[in-house]
Amino acid sequence: EKPFSGTFDGGGYNILNLKVNSTVTVSKGRLVAGMFGEVTGTVKSVQLYGSGTGIEVESDQPGLAAGMVAGTLTGGTISNCTSYPYDYIVAKAPSDVYVGGVVGYNDNGFVAGNEFVFSTRLRGIATANDGTAYVGGVAGANVGKDAVVIGSLSAAITESYVDSPASTTNYAGGILGYAAGGSTCTGNAVWCSGSQVSSHGGGVLGYAADTDIAVNNCYWYYSSGSSAVGAYATGSSGDYSGISSNARVSNYYDMTWLTYVNLLTSVVYSWNAANDRKCNAYFYARQISSGSTGYYPILAKQY
Repeated sequence: EKPFSGTFDGGGYNILNLKVNSTVTVSKGRLVAGMFGEVTGTVKSVQLYGSGTGIEVESDQPGLAAGMVAGTLTGGTISNCTSYPYDYIVAKAPSDVYVGGVVGYNDNGFVAGNEFVFSTRLRGIATANDGTAYVGGVAGANVGKDAVVIGSLSAAITESYVDSPASTTNYAGGILGYAAGGSTCTGNAVWCSGSQVSSHGGGVLGYAADTDIAVNNCYWYYSSGSSAVGAYATGSSGDYSGISSNARVSNYYDMTWLTYVNLLTSVVYSWNAANDRKCNAYFYARQISSGSTGYYPILAKQY
């Protein structure tokens, strides 16, 4: 299957009830599933919505990546997209399973200003002994020095779990399941009322494979756990230089979002001033109701 190398501009319109139940084989031999299998070009301003929207795929071979917009992003861009499935996103394979609300596996791509809102769950299932599964609200994996996830919002319950073997290891994060190779995750928010279910669950990231990644200026709430990252390659529970300046919101609806959304937006503006690849979205806080002291984050996309 050839990757999509052009530009797809959805113009902010809805694509309704997209259901994906088959995989294709793309570069590096990975099986992928999504609206696009592999993207090397640009996909922007797509709204995936509706009661039939979701992914359900299974493979008897290891190496499966599933994301609502794309299974894998290889050096391209996914920006200003909204994924709002009502059905499950489920991927099941013996090992090396990557599931993301927007993209399954980001290989040196730019993921900016995307929103994932989920009414049920994201699920990555590994079935083999010593198998692994990684699930993230935005991306299952973020790998490579040019891989960036920025200015995105996740409101999802992420699950990475064992089908049968007790030795299988699973990781789930509010934004990313897995990060490696000098990748960057910055200026993102997680707003979720459900807890993450996995061997290692993090508010922002499930598993940090090495110490040269950058995970910073991200803010999250979920109802269990308080660590930014679920597990480290070194086994350490403490932060190192690549993972810093992250904070957990104490309550689901919290006035703290008034401060944090301004910080998130300033992070995006600073990024745009220093880099050629731009994020055309910003955060603001919305009051639950008139007179309420509760707020929650909103992502505004500029098409």
